[in-house]
Amino acid sequence: MNKTITPVISVILLIMLTIAVSASAWYWVNSMQANLQTNSAQNIESTTQASNLKYTLISVTCNLTGNITIQLRNDGETDISSTEIFLIKLMTVEGAELGSYITTLPTPMTKSGAASYGVITFPLSAPTPTWANLMQPVLRYQVRTDVEGAVQSGFCTAR
Repeated sequence: MNKTITPVISVILLIMLTIAVSASAWYWVNSMQANLQTNSAQNIESTTQASNLKYTLISVTCNLTGNITIQLRNDGETDISSTEIFLIKLMTVEGAELGSYITTLPTPMTKSGAASYGVITFPLSAPTPTWANLMQPVLRYQVRTDVEGAVQSGFCTAR
C-alpha cells in the first residue's frame, strides 16, 4: 500500500508551481521598472530646473551704519521663487570667510521684465557673529551668494 502522488498529479503540481513563480517574478520586475521610471523622471526634472537657475549679482552695498544690500537679476529660464534659500558669505578680498548668513528673497524674481530684479537686504546685526563687529571702515570685502549651486560674488567697500 504505497501512498504516493501519481505521476500525472506531480506534473500538474510542477506546472502550477512554475506558473506561480513566473507570475511573481513578472509582477516584481514590472513594479521595480515603474519605480525606476518615476524616480528617473523626477531626477531629470529637478536637474533641469537647477541648471536653469541663473542669476547675476549686480551690486553689493556695505553700509556700516545699517545694512548689506545685494541687488540681483534673474538670467535663467525659470522664475526664482521666494522660497529659494540663499547662502551669503562675507569674505576678505583674499577669500577668507568671515561669516555666513542664510536668507530667502522677499519677493520672487521672474524670468523677464522688471520683476526679474531682486534685492536682498539684511541688517549687519543679523548674522552670527555680527558682521558689524567684523567689518572695518574703508576696507574692501567680498560678498558671495549661493543658491542651489549657482554662485555669484561681488565686492563692496565698508562705509
